[in-house]
Amino acid sequence: MDSSKLEAAAIDVQHLAELATTLGSEKFENLLTLLVIDLRKQVAQLKCRGHAVEIAPLRSRMHNFKGMAASFGLRGVASAARAIEFATRGEVESAFGHLQDEIEYALAWIMNRTDWRLCSDCCRKNG
Repeated sequence: MDSSKLEAAAIDVQHLAELATTLGSEKFENLLTLLVIDLRKQVAQLKCRGHAVEIAPLRSRMHNFKGMAASFGLRGVASAARAIEFATRGEVESAFGHLQDEIEYALAWIMNRTDWRLCSDCCRKNG
């Protein structure tokens, strides 16, 4: 799959642009910075989660995370979080790997945007 198709499948760029227009650039960039911090925390938690996963709290957390990702047009992250939300215990491990990949892709895409002035130091320091 070429990179533009991968991007379109993983990130709704038009939705992000509309969100930026609606919120205004400063508020949008502040929220996007908070999103990046949250995405980095999710990656850290995925890496440190261990094997004893409690399904009920995990489903609740993934439901909330799915909604947050979808509100920013991060289709791949939202889809992967949804897969964990509805996974059986045996499916969770592979679903975590997919979610981590989607978060890493979204982070790289967001941080490489030159038209958003993200607080890179804040994102690194708090994430």
